[in-house]
Amino acid sequence: MIATVICVLLLLSGWTEWSRGNKAWGIVLCAFFLTDFFSLAFFEQVAVKAYDFCLIFCTVAMAYENLKIPHYFTLKNDPIAKTVVLLEIYFFVSFLITGLIGAESWTYAMKAYRYYLFFLLYFLFRNIAVEDYIRSFKLLAYISFALGILFCLQFSGIGLLKKGIDMPAYGASSIYQRLRNIPATTAFMIVSALFLAKRDGYILFTLLFWGGIVVFSQHRGVMLSLLLALPLGLYLKGFGKRIWGLSTAIFSVFLLFSPVILYRFSPRGGQTSLFEDIRNGLSVKGLKKNATKGTFSFRTAFVLERWNYMTEKPERLLCGVGTMHEDSPASGKKFHFKSGVIKKETNRRQRIDTNDIAFISFFIRYGLVGTGIMFYLLFLLFLRYIHGKDIAAGIGITLWLYALFRVSSGDEFTPFFYCLLFVCSVITRKITLSPNSSDYENSGCNSNIQQIESA
Repeated sequence: MIATVICVLLLLSGWTEWSRGNKAWGIVLCAFFLTDFFSLAFFEQVAVKAYDFCLIFCTVAMAYENLKIPHYFTLKNDPIAKTVVLLEIYFFVSFLITGLIGAESWTYAMKAYRYYLFFLLYFLFRNIAVEDYIRSFKLLAYISFALGILFCLQFSGIGLLKKGIDMPAYGASSIYQRLRNIPATTAFMIVSALFLAKRDGYILFTLLFWGGIVVFSQHRGVMLSLLLALPLGLYLKGFGKRIWGLSTAIFSVFLLFSPVILYRFSPRGGQTSLFEDIRNGLSVKGLKKNATKGTFSFRTAFVLERWNYMTEKPERLLCGVGTMHEDSPASGKKFHFKSGVIKKETNRRQRIDTNDIAFISFFIRYGLVGTGIMFYLLFLLFLRYIHGKDIAAGIGITLWLYALFRVSSGDEFTPFFYCLLFVCSVITRKITLSPNSSDYENSGCNSNIQQIESA
């Protein structure tokens, strides 16, 4: 009850500060809600879901801004905005059809549909000044560091974050405790440090701190994806000189945490070694043997089973099954998949939603058409980052690459992550347009690259 009251008070404070022009606090609140209350265990019993708090806050904020700023939702000269609207129209039509044909009850269809409304937050972020983003980033950096400390405290038995220690990762013989609940801002803090740091020493400190957190999560996909995305992002945006500092930091992380890293990438640290895992995923025998385990072969079996189901009917392949809810009675009658993790909360196997593979849940609901529009949106974001000459473009394209490399080992394309990509693209566009265009005069954008670096 107390946690719920605190969330309501935070919501009210966010609206109050927003009306006074302090949008930085509103940005921090969005991050708080989109990361499930920063994964703090204190808020575990809140009566309202964190995502719903975010929708309520942002809906009121956008309605307020729409009254103040002419053409707030304009689509002119903004292909990303046009694609967002197209995507939301597709979601809405799918939601209506799902309810009208009786494939799902309206209540459960709405529960599934509301999770895709966050794309509209692009319009909210588009009309926020760069100065507000800088102030919010500084505050989020301090909060993220505190969350990192709380993550480390779990080893001493102090569990202030949700989920806590996964005891043990794979059977009683596991040597190291595995902590899966790393702060949602981890990748963002690592990437930001690489582009914003003035000295190699700061890069080293950041990589040691956040790199240690990533290592102790024992997630091979996260480690490898960061290892690929960080140098590539630096190279693509002309920060090649910082790759040396990055290499030094990565080598230091490896030396310091080598026992955990070597353990995790060996057969002792999982059911199979990394290469054996991939080989099993590419063979029929391997799929059958590991279909119920959290490996690459498990993910392959998961995808193939759902793909076979989707291709049974052309209309299902094209448009998906609609806004079916994971835990609804209708979903239980419709889906009888054999691959999937048994959920502790319901004691049922996963049907649609999964965090193991990116886009598969989206593809099941919205088919090739919806997935194609989504990929086009990601392509537009990539183009904006490539053409941008500022720090935000570098951060954006590196996060984009990181999520891309994570496709087969997890789903980084969460509402919070999309919002990070939106913010980076918005800042890039503001900096690009500010010297030559008045498109965003109402948002008070007079920023340049130096302001971003000052963060």
